[in-house]
Amino acid sequence: DSVQERVLHHLVTLPNVTVEACLDACIVDNYALAGLEFGHECYCGNSILYNYPQPPTCTLPCTGNSSEICGGLESLTLYQNANIPFTIGNGSVLQSYDLWQLWGCVEENGGLLAHGPKVPIPTEQMTVERCADGCAAAGWTTAGLERGRVRCGNITSPGVMVPMSDCNSRCMDDAFESCGGFNRLQLYRFQGTFS
Repeated sequence: DSVQERVLHHLVTLPNVTVEACLDACIVDNYALAGLEFGHECYCGNSILYNYPQPPTCTLPCTGNSSEICGGLESLTLYQNANIPFTIGNGSVLQSYDLWQLWGCVEENGGLLAHGPKVPIPTEQMTVERCADGCAAAGWTTAGLERGRVRCGNITSPGVMVPMSDCNSRCMDDAFESCGGFNRLQLYRFQGTFS
């Protein structure tokens, strides 16, 4: 786990971190996974967003109970709620969805897609499908994802194309899907007509 590549995305602020307090906070918010790091940070999520081949070194005591272990330096002590499913794995690029077709991965220049969906979509619930549906509901013909954030608009030229491998951030609600990248938009075009 690192600041640039969080394994779990939702940081929960707790006054005194214990394993139980972190698990309870994640359960209340209906998350499948809870993780503790640095002895005082609690994270929740429904997708393991990044894999690390090295074994973690979790040796730091919890600030709220020194007899419990709350992760390590860039190492997460991970717990699973068996009643809620979660995803893990390498993200793949969805080629099409409904009447939306992948356009490619492009440089984000800050103004290519300046609009949002009709109804805001929380980043932790992001998938390509939700992004496309959100943009379509607002009447936009182009949908884009940048590190899981939705961008919408009507464009005729995508700008500077970059390799699809640059769009390597996983969607927070489905780790099997890619949701853009750092300063990279994963673009989709609507191939139908709005009624």
